[in-house]
Amino acid sequence: MDASTKDTLTRIGNTDLFKDVIKKITLGQDLKNEEKEYVLTCAIIFLREYKKDERLISYADLAYYIFLKYSLNTNDYKPLYDFSVNFGFYPISKTILDNDLIEKKHINDFIIDVEIENYKHKDGHIETYDQSKMHHAVIEDPSKEKIYIAPTSFGKSALIVDYIKNLDYSNHKIVIIVPTKSLLMQTYRLIADANLKSKILIHDEMYNEKDNAFIAVFTQERALRLMKKGVYFDTIILDEAHKIFGKRRGVLISRLIRKNGRKKKEQKIFYLSPLVENSSNMQVLEKQKISEYHVKFNVKEPEFFEFKEVDGHIYKYNRFVNKFYSIGFESDSLTYVKNNSNKKNFLFETNPQKIEILAKKLCKSLKQAKGSNVASKKAIKELKDILIKEVHEDFNIVEHVDDGVVYIHGQLPELIKEYLEYKFREVKEIKYIIANTVILEGVNFPIDSLFIFGSHIISNGKSLMNLVGRVNRLNEIFKFSKKNVELLENNLYKLLPKVHIINEKEQKEDQHDSKFKHLRSRVFPDVIKNPTLELFDIKKVGPKGTTKEKQEERERFVKRTEKIQAYEKFISNIIDTHRDEVKKYFIENSLNNYYIDTELAIDSFIDTKASILSSDNSEWRLLSMMDKIEKVFIQNPDNIFEYEFKRLQNESARKYYEGYITIAKKKNLKNNIKWQVDKFIEIKNNEELKKLDQQKIYVGESYGDTIWKTENWRDSKREVYAELSNKEGSTLTNLAIVKLQVEENFVSFTLNTFIQALFDFKLISENEYNVYVYGTKNVEKIKLSKQGLSLSLISRLEDDEQLGNLSFENGNIVGNDAFKSFLNSNLVNDFYRFEIQRYIIVNNNQRNGEEMGISTIK
Repeated sequence: MDASTKDTLTRIGNTDLFKDVIKKITLGQDLKNEEKEYVLTCAIIFLREYKKDERLISYADLAYYIFLKYSLNTNDYKPLYDFSVNFGFYPISKTILDNDLIEKKHINDFIIDVEIENYKHKDGHIETYDQSKMHHAVIEDPSKEKIYIAPTSFGKSALIVDYIKNLDYSNHKIVIIVPTKSLLMQTYRLIADANLKSKILIHDEMYNEKDNAFIAVFTQERALRLMKKGVYFDTIILDEAHKIFGKRRGVLISRLIRKNGRKKKEQKIFYLSPLVENSSNMQVLEKQKISEYHVKFNVKEPEFFEFKEVDGHIYKYNRFVNKFYSIGFESDSLTYVKNNSNKKNFLFETNPQKIEILAKKLCKSLKQAKGSNVASKKAIKELKDILIKEVHEDFNIVEHVDDGVVYIHGQLPELIKEYLEYKFREVKEIKYIIANTVILEGVNFPIDSLFIFGSHIISNGKSLMNLVGRVNRLNEIFKFSKKNVELLENNLYKLLPKVHIINEKEQKEDQHDSKFKHLRSRVFPDVIKNPTLELFDIKKVGPKGTTKEKQEERERFVKRTEKIQAYEKFISNIIDTHRDEVKKYFIENSLNNYYIDTELAIDSFIDTKASILSSDNSEWRLLSMMDKIEKVFIQNPDNIFEYEFKRLQNESARKYYEGYITIAKKKNLKNNIKWQVDKFIEIKNNEELKKLDQQKIYVGESYGDTIWKTENWRDSKREVYAELSNKEGSTLTNLAIVKLQVEENFVSFTLNTFIQALFDFKLISENEYNVYVYGTKNVEKIKLSKQGLSLSLISRLEDDEQLGNLSFENGNIVGNDAFKSFLNSNLVNDFYRFEIQRYIIVNNNQRNGEEMGISTIK
């Protein structure tokens, strides 16, 4: 909504009659007959204005809001039906007809009912006119590059599958780029369930030189690693395409497109996003042309509420006329949450510690409410038993599920996080999930109400709209069957998702959070932070201010930006010296990000490498992997920028990670937690460490509660260590669970990068590489590990004598009938089954693997 439209609607909202009627509509109050006629006439006028100038989308949005609220408030669905038919909101039309919400008096109503069938997708859902039109157009368009911009939950998954089916994918190398590992498995299941009979890759090391065609589901890092092996993609599908605007991931995505385009002149790129304003802003190359397909209208219109913690006031906000309406009081925020909850509720908080604190407070509040405890329910008891058996009896969520509460955040082990997401979807007694921006990564939940505690997010319009889009997804509103399109229930009220913003600021009674102004618009400008995009403008981003500190900060920002641009230009050039090859490797594998002076680090690496390769290697071979990393990459600790990596100069840190990789990674989750707790207790009970005040463990900023100024880090002001001397019992256990994910991230994203470098430069053997990266030398187990299976899962399947029931079909792991029987037996609990089904496909029609010409896994 531009400034002119905002001003116009605000003025209209202040006119006497409209002001009174829009308030009644907003609050669901009864209207007099003349008021009904008036407000419907206003809606028609807004539509006419939009028809005159289709840039006035907010006028059409307001008209739709009036029709929707009117029909729901009065139970008179004729205005909404007429609007939905004429405006192409066919899912609404079909819902009204199927539920007999209007009386079919005319032959036209029966004709319309039949014609709506033309907008039914093959998976059963009805599309809007705009959605269907864009869906077909984007599939049929022969353009090399195109983008589909549509609100969250507008059929993106189905479109990806349809797009692939429209390609000659049997002779095609396709990569779907997802921004995070969280989205990777969800997208993998989407492609696997589509039964495309194609090899699916989820890791670059799954690639085989014989693979002429595949569908890869990769992060941008994995795609770039595969390209270093000389493999390029015919088609790139870029999910969450707005990530290209960001600085870190955006640079890698730009590099991927640029590098692939040099080798594949005819590369196809399909972008998908709910948050791109203008596709021209995404240009990586000069004269790049992207065909744009934009679904302009959203059938959901969020209703915003504000609860003011300071005085207990509750307001409902109308974004069109910028009005707050007082609707009552509540004693505190958690009572407000309880009294405004629906079947499934999402509480947004900012960081992991705040999430866990909020979960405890909510559970305490729910216990005080009569009949709130759901522990007696069978599904809850089963979930508790599984969490105790597979995770730990002291895991916070074991107690929280008694009250129907779970939480997730990026510091939970990936398997736990995904399992809790799954249980929130499946178990009706779990009413609350508390999370942060991890939920913005595309995970699909059945959410009825959203409560925003970390209110800073509403200052970021794009993130806010993405978050709000998670509430009442369209497949939860319009539940049509695939065969006869019969609606299960009337869920039209869900088209008005409830968004509650908890305002914790100290404000006067008549003041409201200024960030509410961001709610007035649906479309927000693209902020280009990626310095490798064509339209990047350094003047528009980065630190602002006239103070000396701000100016110095700005200078550092400009230097970093120019360095990124220079690096990207460098790796695009022809390399003709060994040093330049090393430099290119450092940049392409992000090793340069760990050093203050990359050139110094490169010279040090080259000298050390030459010394090792030219001398007797007996001493080198005896070093542990962590000692080898320290010797090669940490010769000049003062040159290391990344603090986590710099810790490896300390022998104690190297011994810890040596044990973590060679011992802990082989254990299952519960034993890993026990191993980590034992490490904590060992530090707590160490009298020498106690005397030196060194009973601390690195956990990162999310959970750090103390500063440790070591000899090599005297100026540290970051609370990245946890003080263990004052922690015990369940506190230690839950800290151990978090620590495991901190270490998994460090090993996966940092240590493995340097181990890979040692291997690529022939400083370690393949066996050493496999032991540290995959945890084994066994070729068959490595093959499974490359498919995503953890070593502990492989060991568990081996103990259960199931590896022989697995085989590879089109490069994917498939279980035979015997494996299916095992999977459905009492030997496999829900957690174990969930972990298996993340990666293994059970094929009902599969014959013996050897009969299919596939080597059975031994």
